[in-house]
Amino acid sequence: MAAKYCMECGQPMARRLIDDTERLACTACGFVHWGNYSIGVGALVIRDGKVLLVRRAQEPGKGLWTNPGGYIEQLESIRETIRREVLEEAGKDCLSTSSRSCRLTDMAYSGYNGCIQSRRRGGR
Repeated sequence: MAAKYCMECGQPMARRLIDDTERLACTACGFVHWGNYSIGVGALVIRDGKVLLVRRAQEPGKGLWTNPGGYIEQLESIRETIRREVLEEAGKDCLSTSSRSCRLTDMAYSGYNGCIQSRRRGGR
């Protein structure tokens, strides 16, 4: 079932092209409904024995250091998501070399978290 009204302000939602994908967005406040799924991924990018970290731009944990990651888009593979998230968050193009998956089961988080070890593509 698609959202008909904005979860932020209650105004009607409309289909709009956002990030080259048709999504529901609020006609009044611009809130974007990203979908009804929540598969998250995190990248472990290692180069010369060093791990790539990024500073979180949003809550929870805004300002803290973490590994690049985010949510999978509908119809996107885990490897595609990792590549996109590392490029978006760190400006680095990477190539996935292996993957691991785990299920978080504590009270704060529950769901699937796919982690892919990556290496940077070309250059420094």
